[in-house]
Order: sequence, then C-alpha cells, then structure tokens
Amino acid sequence: DQAQDKRIIILEGLYPWEHVLKKYPEPLYVVQKSDDMWRVKAVRDDPDASFENRKDLPRTWAGKRGNDLVEVTGVADAEFCHNARFTAGARSKEGALQLAQIAVEYNT
Repeated sequence: DQAQDKRIIILEGLYPWEHVLKKYPEPLYVVQKSDDMWRVKAVRDDPDASFENRKDLPRTWAGKRGNDLVEVTGVADAEFCHNARFTAGARSKEGALQLAQIAVEYNT
C-alpha cells in the first residue's frame, strides 16, 4: 500500500512474499536482498501451479553474466540474469532497482 510505484516492491529482508503479492494486480517485480547481492524476482499470479511470470525480464538479458549483462543493461554492477528470465541480480540495491525499472519499461 505504501509503494510509490506498485509495479516494483522493495523488501529489505527475506520475506515470504509470493502468496501475498499474487492478491494484488500491480506488482511485476520484487527487489530483495539475498546473501551478498540484491535480486530482482518476477511476480507470478499462481506461484504454486505455474512458472508463468506476470512479466518476464527482458529477452536480451537471458543467461547473461558480468560484463555481458552490464553492456546490455547499462547497470554498472549487474551480475547475472537467469536463462528463464525470472530473476536477475546486482551487487547493490540501487543496481537491482535500476534493473527492475528497466524491465518494467521494456517491451519483451
């Protein structure tokens, strides 16, 4: 309810969000701290029955790591994007938030 842009939800810790966010139509991505990096994770309508994301991360990011992902995204600390385009990571919260903002605007 407090998010300025309800398409991107920022969580400062590891919280079970999947079943909560499926009730709200707006969220597309969650930015969340995970170990030594920040991750962008795609929201699914039914996390128990489907691997279908509301919006996949950009196709051009799929499977990219390190400098290859930095070149494609322009995010200096981008680290990886999963081949299935449901998660990506950066070394900083700001980097992960940039990835999420780019993904929201990107037409896949």
